[in-house]
Amino acid sequence: RVSVYNMFGSLIADLSDRFISGGHYETGWDGKNSAGEKVSPGVYFYSIRAGKSERSGKMVLMPR
Repeated sequence: RVSVYNMFGSLIADLSDRFISGGHYETGWDGKNSAGEKVSPGVYFYSIRAGKSERSGKMVLMPR
């Protein structure tokens, strides 16, 4: 599962929530929430969960 959260910890979007076999994968975020609306530029957090493993980090959405 790959998810994006705002600074308050609210879920913005689930980018991937399905079973994928082991390997190297990439995903992107178009700056939209789960309803398809553009979100404001700023700091967001991502979470990647695979089985019992979890990684998270920070990213910045820049204005276009």
